[in-house]
Amino acid sequence: VGSEMCIRDRSGEKAVTAKITKGYELYASGQIQEAVNLLEADTQASGSAYAQVLLGNCYKKLGQKDKAMSLWRRAVDLSPLEYAAYINIGNECYSTGNTHEAIYNWHCAGSICPENSVINLNLAVAYDKLGYRIKSTKYFEKYLKYAVNKDAPDYLKIKRCISNLTAKTDFYLKKSEEYRAQKDLKKVAAA
Repeated sequence: VGSEMCIRDRSGEKAVTAKITKGYELYASGQIQEAVNLLEADTQASGSAYAQVLLGNCYKKLGQKDKAMSLWRRAVDLSPLEYAAYINIGNECYSTGNTHEAIYNWHCAGSICPENSVINLNLAVAYDKLGYRIKSTKYFEKYLKYAVNKDAPDYLKIKRCISNLTAKTDFYLKKSEEYRAQKDLKKVAAA
């Protein structure tokens, strides 16, 4: 599961104030407490789902997980389409062992932004952990389709595994077809 918190750079959007943009820059440069101070002082930040996600990420980095969860949930209340909040909530749930709640939140995020590779990878890993191999494979394939960095070691490892599974599936399918053609039911059942 992606351990990095999700935040979209929205500094160019009309509704994002200069202070929120500066808060993002501080966060991105590792000046977490400065970002918190700036965002907490901005009266418009409390009404911005984006700012709430950003503040949540800051508090998570500062080790205040409950405060982070509260802010991410507030972001969802402010804007149910804030998929970054759902991803972060899912990541936190997963890290505390609440896999089903994590999957729910990632599905919410995925219904908003189905082409997000982080969402698909997180769902694949979670379903794999639960033993749902078909669902897991489906989301690994989506991850491979939408991943941006196709040279990343994780991407290449997953691609190799999926290719191996596909080859094995094809092999066993051909074998079963051969046995069916021979009408050898014992061999078909054993395959």
